Amino acid sequence: MVLVSADLPSKPGESRSMMDRRSALWATVAGSLLCVSGCKKAAQTEATTINLKGAPEVLAALDRKDYDAVIRGMVEVRSSLTDEQRSEYSKLLRKVKDVMLDRMATDEAAAKAYQGLRLLESGR
Repeated sequence: MVLVSADLPSKPGESRSMMDRRSALWATVAGSLLCVSGCKKAAQTEATTINLKGAPEVLAALDRKDYDAVIRGMVEVRSSLTDEQRSEYSKLLRKVKDVMLDRMATDEAAAKAYQGLRLLESGR
């Protein structure tokens, strides 16, 4: 009888079913990470097709890390929205928030701007 390494437990005293559970756990974690990274890519790609007056200026200010201009631009875009443009505005808002959230850990100005954007959106 030839033993294949896959037939042997990886740790002494470990049963085959424990190995299967651990393998399933790792597969689940890896699959989840791949899905999350793929979803984030899709969100970034989707945000580039925002078709609102003022959106390019907001995104340019975001790239320059000019958060005051981002907030002003979002106010201008929001004030000129029609009902049909609400979904486009939501895409722009999600893009701006995602970028600010990514930068918050290292950029205090991004954290303050994010809080300001939250207040703007809550109507306070």
